[in-house]
Amino acid sequence: MFYFNLFKQAKYVLCITSLTLISTPLWAENAPAAILTTQAPAVGLQENRAVLTLDQAIQLAQQYQPLQTLWQSRLEIAEGNLKQSSLWQNPEISFEQTGFKSTVEQERSFAVSQKLDLFGVRSAKKKLATITLDSEATRQLAYQAQLKLAVTAAYWRVAQAERQLQLIQAQSRLSEASEQAAKRRLEAGRIAEVEYSRVLIAHQQVLTQLAMAQAGIKEVRFQLARLWGNTQPVFISTAALTSNNIWPELDEAGLNVSILQDSPQQQLLQQQQKQAQARLVLAKAQSKPQPTVSLGINQTRIPSMQNDMDNRLTLGVSMPIPVFNRNQGIIQATQALSHISMDQQRYNVSLREQQIQAGLIRLNALSSQYQQLQQHQLPLAKSIQQKTLEGFEVGKFSVTEVQQATREYQTIQFNQLQLLSQAWQLSLQMQAISLGLSGEFDMNDANYMDNSQLQLWQDTLSIPLMGTGE
Repeated sequence: MFYFNLFKQAKYVLCITSLTLISTPLWAENAPAAILTTQAPAVGLQENRAVLTLDQAIQLAQQYQPLQTLWQSRLEIAEGNLKQSSLWQNPEISFEQTGFKSTVEQERSFAVSQKLDLFGVRSAKKKLATITLDSEATRQLAYQAQLKLAVTAAYWRVAQAERQLQLIQAQSRLSEASEQAAKRRLEAGRIAEVEYSRVLIAHQQVLTQLAMAQAGIKEVRFQLARLWGNTQPVFISTAALTSNNIWPELDEAGLNVSILQDSPQQQLLQQQQKQAQARLVLAKAQSKPQPTVSLGINQTRIPSMQNDMDNRLTLGVSMPIPVFNRNQGIIQATQALSHISMDQQRYNVSLREQQIQAGLIRLNALSSQYQQLQQHQLPLAKSIQQKTLEGFEVGKFSVTEVQQATREYQTIQFNQLQLLSQAWQLSLQMQAISLGLSGEFDMNDANYMDNSQLQLWQDTLSIPLMGTGE
């Protein structure tokens, strides 16, 4: 009768509280000046507080992440590549002798050879390694923003489950009151036993949904607490239930080109452009012949000269002839990559602007529909349902009429919750777009950060190590 399957629609309903998104970009708060190491716990921050705020959840996740060690390792790799790029090539020493009998002429030669860097190969390598080192701080900044976004989504999944439980609890109280009213009418002989049975079945269905909602809260709380390594969350509730403003707020003025251009993703694209240019400079430098200078001494001993040694200083220069290999292919490829990187930056900002503008239009439309339900349809349906129930208790309405009024009221409630779900989905999606994660982020994916971390580990293992120099 008063069955309202809220929990079954859990994946469609998001948070029922307020959140200001994008007005302050996720990467703009607590931005690391360099690679972060393990942070000290925030003073006074306890997970077992009765009410957990979003800021506390983010701090717990940032403090726990064992990937801080991985970031330190990535920094050491980048620093090692930078150190290696600054090294000169080792000199070569050679020794040669002809004639090993004292009765024959003997000749010995000693030489030290050193390859010179006249065209800036070492400087180009150092520049490329420096850019890579600088990009590590930006990568960690992007990861921290990504983590905050994932925690935000998990936090609102908990808030949504809490709101669902509230609604089902209210529905169970209403269902119980209806069951008691039907029982009294049955005892008074005003309704048939089959009608009372229908009311009782509907009441049992609501109690089943109540148990499912309670189990659902445990699951989403586990998903949230897992982001800071706790499999037994002990917080009582989120701060979401204390808010009266349930519609997501967006600062449209904050969604401008400068915010998009300053995002970590855009900064990484800019650094990729610098890397492409540095590789082009390196390829051009390596295309030029690098001379090798040798300095040595030749000793000659002739038996007829009473074992006197004739010492002569030698100086030599060798240089490859760039006839066939002048790095033509590498230069062409790096030039193309440089152009593509520049085009990607412009396209990336333009595309995200369009996506955000389309999202804002959609969000405004959802807001209008939500206000219509909130201000007009929902109060009217609630009033009808209450009056129908009151009339049923005094014998004015039948069980069927009460069920119809309840279904209409529940349908409007569901439509309202679905609009909220779409609004929060859209809000967080626009935040993901501003971070350059539009094609990757799924707010309902509890394993999103797990997949992201695994990819980060794999990328770290694939970091190219700079050789000993050429």
